[in-house]
Amino acid sequence: MAHDNKREAASKGWLGKPVAEATTAGKTVDVTKIKALNVDCGDVVTFRSGAKSFTWKFEVPNHGRFDLKAIAPADFNAPDLIVYVSRAESERG
Repeated sequence: MAHDNKREAASKGWLGKPVAEATTAGKTVDVTKIKALNVDCGDVVTFRSGAKSFTWKFEVPNHGRFDLKAIAPADFNAPDLIVYVSRAESERG
């Protein structure tokens, strides 16, 4: 069965969305060197593991934490890495 990136992205929509251009990322993270990552809602992050990478914009309405594997593409070797999403500065009142 062919890999359907659009369907996969739609099922992860409550966590944000993939970004085509890595140049828009605010930071790049080597997932082989960390166990956890703190981001703010709205942040754009490029995740790297060896020669593979993907870029993600975090748009998480309820904020909180989740495993990187929940958003990583199927061909990305995601380790056990917890992403903590906080409210963006503009969401803090």
